[in-house]
Amino acid sequence: MNLEIENGVLKKLDMLYFGDIDVNEIVIPHGVTKIGYRAFENYGCRIERLTIPDTVTEIGESAFDYCPALTDLTIGKGVKVFGEYVFGECDNLKTVTLPDRDFKLDRKLFSEFSNFTINYKEN
Repeated sequence: MNLEIENGVLKKLDMLYFGDIDVNEIVIPHGVTKIGYRAFENYGCRIERLTIPDTVTEIGESAFDYCPALTDLTIGKGVKVFGEYVFGECDNLKTVTLPDRDFKLDRKLFSEFSNFTINYKEN
């Protein structure tokens, strides 16, 4: 598995048959400032846990669209811009952890079938 990163932008996950490889947790490296358009979109994606660090300020459209195994998501405090359908079709999402209670998410970022609990990081 390789992450294609150029000038702080995570462009894509480079894995020939991603759905056939047992990768269940992704931690985006510090220093990445943007997750690009459809960077992780994959019809066989097995990511269960995803952590987006504070250095990320923007997540592109459909970046994690159709990751049906995703259950736990942690979003860092740096994210200010979300593309459309960032977590679309992530129907099994159970927990979203946000930096604090002031951090706002638009429900349209998620699948209409997602039924998750929001938690907040402790300082």
